[in-house]
Amino acid sequence: MPGYDAAPVLPIPLPPIRPIIMDGNALNHSFRDSPKRPWTIADALILLTAVATVACVVREVYIWGFHLRGIPGPFWNSFSCNWTLFRKGYNGTLYQWEKKLNDENGRLVRIGPNHILTDDPDILKRIGSPRSAYTKSDWFAITTRFLRGVDSTLSTGRQGQKDVHTARRTLLATTYYGKENSSPSVEEALDTQIAGLIHLIDTRYAYTDSESFKPCPFGVIGQYFTLDFITVILWSEPFGFLKQERDIGNFFQTLEAFLPVRAALGSLSFLPLINPLIEIFIAPSPQDKFGLGRLEGIAQEKIDERLRQIKSGNKDVPNDILAAFIAKGLKGKDLSSEVFMTLVAASENPSTMLRMAIALLMVNPTAYARLNAEISSVPFSTPITDAEARALPYLQAVLRETIRLYPVPAEMYKQVGPAGDTVAGHYLPGGTWIGHNYRAMMRRRDIWGGDADIFRPERWIEAAEKEPQRFRMLCGVVDHAFGSGRFLCMGKAVGIMVLGKTVVELLRRFDFAAVDPERVVKVDVYNLYLVRDQQVVVTRKGERVGQEKEEIETEDGMEEKAEMEGEMK
Repeated sequence: MPGYDAAPVLPIPLPPIRPIIMDGNALNHSFRDSPKRPWTIADALILLTAVATVACVVREVYIWGFHLRGIPGPFWNSFSCNWTLFRKGYNGTLYQWEKKLNDENGRLVRIGPNHILTDDPDILKRIGSPRSAYTKSDWFAITTRFLRGVDSTLSTGRQGQKDVHTARRTLLATTYYGKENSSPSVEEALDTQIAGLIHLIDTRYAYTDSESFKPCPFGVIGQYFTLDFITVILWSEPFGFLKQERDIGNFFQTLEAFLPVRAALGSLSFLPLINPLIEIFIAPSPQDKFGLGRLEGIAQEKIDERLRQIKSGNKDVPNDILAAFIAKGLKGKDLSSEVFMTLVAASENPSTMLRMAIALLMVNPTAYARLNAEISSVPFSTPITDAEARALPYLQAVLRETIRLYPVPAEMYKQVGPAGDTVAGHYLPGGTWIGHNYRAMMRRRDIWGGDADIFRPERWIEAAEKEPQRFRMLCGVVDHAFGSGRFLCMGKAVGIMVLGKTVVELLRRFDFAAVDPERVVKVDVYNLYLVRDQQVVVTRKGERVGQEKEEIETEDGMEEKAEMEGEMK
């Protein structure tokens, strides 16, 4: 055809196609004789990865389809919550998001494939009851363990550790309550530290005239005060934060940088797999030169020194918490872990409550005036005793209201027992994590009323006078801020004593006002509160109270005063 070339013609014809016939024996023989590739480690890893991937996909589909299907919550979080919890935990908005979820979805809300959150005090009471099968989850392993690979009372109690946790609490409960370390007593040690705090504020920050005005960094001083107090009752000697008025070892600076990371990692679903790596590369160590590790190193030096004193037969060993730990048989890493936990956990929450109580009073003149009137109208000891402070109704209302508005922001995830449990009409399979949404619970309008977000101590006075039964219920709800039952904070009584006595002694002597009324305090929320930029104006209340202050100054306080005056000259 025009435009097409003719196909070439082969000069030699092709041979005919014949079928190839091979019997089965020959075929098998050929395969047996073929070379085999050896099985390698890479092949094993590929196979394991494939199996693990399939297992994870099947697990996620099962969990999404059947495992908590009837509990409301964000749809995509039912497949994976890691990115959401990591991002919001790191930027400090997790508590707001969680509160909104419970407000919108009710008492139980699903925030992850295996994560449930509740703001129901009855459910929390059920979880903490002595006979419940709930345990702590692996959340505690990363967020509350202060020595690599070693548990304390706070972090133990996870799956398989229930008996260990109960035994440790039983062993140490009276020690934390201050019933065994009585030389000096916990209250006497607190009085000494309060005197030092008053002395520091009076000599360096009390406002006398415009030329000498110096704002008081109460947010920083409050941290120094509580940590020094804890070390006094722990090993009979303050760290020296308050006396030196500086961040020893950059502890607080490091804590501010580390808390967002810890909050972000705490809720990851694959936490049990990566926790050993986290403890190796991130967790503090007593060998560190700064931060929490540096404080742990100093604490370890105190422990070693005490053990040497006991071994040498020294009869002048102080009778403090460290002595009680040793007397009860704690030793080695268990002793160190318990001391580190007490050092950190027992100081931070009282510090937060103290600073927030002062901040809330400064922006609520009615409550401030009423508390001042109660303190000035009732005769009591100098310094006030814990029993006297607990008998002041408006003071207790202020403290409860502060705790209500600023409870522990961490979820404190517990784990459902192997047999599962039915909660609020929903079946929770064994292994489910259930977190405590304290902030949402403490601001529920059906419990606290339409003004639940407002600092109003009068709600406690009104309930006590008119509705005693409701008052007891409200007290029970607020007490959940310290845990309940098997998970009750063993330092609760000491923490409340610190808060009550310190607030009274400060307000007896000083008036507090914000340097900048538009910026009273800055609070960042992670697993703990970071209270920043709390600058206050402090003025004395009169010579009469000044004379009372002199009466309670200790010899150490007088020596410190002389040193400070020499430095100022």
